[in-house]
Amino acid sequence: MTILLFCAIAPLMAKTTFTAGVGAGTSLYLGIGRYGDSIPIRSSIRIDARFDFGLNWKDRLSASIEIPIAYVSPSPVYDGTIRRQFLSFGCGLRFLYRCGKRIGIVASSSIQYNQYFVDQAFLSFEVSAGPTFLLAQSERWRLSIDTPVQVQCRKEIIGLGIGFILRGVYEGADL
Repeated sequence: MTILLFCAIAPLMAKTTFTAGVGAGTSLYLGIGRYGDSIPIRSSIRIDARFDFGLNWKDRLSASIEIPIAYVSPSPVYDGTIRRQFLSFGCGLRFLYRCGKRIGIVASSSIQYNQYFVDQAFLSFEVSAGPTFLLAQSERWRLSIDTPVQVQCRKEIIGLGIGFILRGVYEGADL
């Protein structure tokens, strides 16, 4: 049975490499409240750091476990109200499909623990998708820029993020 399983998986493992990546970026974060507010959308700035570990198949498709960390700034004061700043930490999955040598499509989803700077904590679910562009590469390293649209679902607010993430990825030894 083990030999049959190995024979079935072996073609998938051809040209498979281990990857480790790190990224940092920023985005405009738009908080859309689901309750009565004096304005429907409040803007903030979001700063991201992302770490991931995974596999790359045939230089075309990669899947990894991602650890996203983010800071969302307070919104500007309007009508005496401000949306509070918070820190976010989570775990999720990241997928990348390279359409050509320089362009690809990236998608990720994660569950995050968020902590306001004052007192409350909350969980959120986030999905993001968008194009990625290869800026430079060597035999084992790639530098790219991701430009995803992020949607964060929380109890009271839906957050939309539009920005960029600069990523460095190391492709390790072949498996």
